[in-house]
Amino acid sequence: MVAVEQVLFGVFLAVGGVLLAIDHPAIDWLNRWLKSAGTTQQPSEIEMDDNARLVGFVVGSLTVVVGLLLVVDGIA
Repeated sequence: MVAVEQVLFGVFLAVGGVLLAIDHPAIDWLNRWLKSAGTTQQPSEIEMDDNARLVGFVVGSLTVVVGLLLVVDGIA
């Protein structure tokens, strides 16, 4: 029997992980907005370094793997 909720959550994680791994503009805007919170800087003034992109790629890739595992487990 297919666990629909688990499959949907796995798809949600996989899609979110892909957006994070490819440094989608929406994710980039969110990172800049969160980093500028509580400061006088605007999000457009924040410069993200390469380490932030690398961490986003690694975390996004792991999130995709976990999401795909949940989908496979929900289907099996």
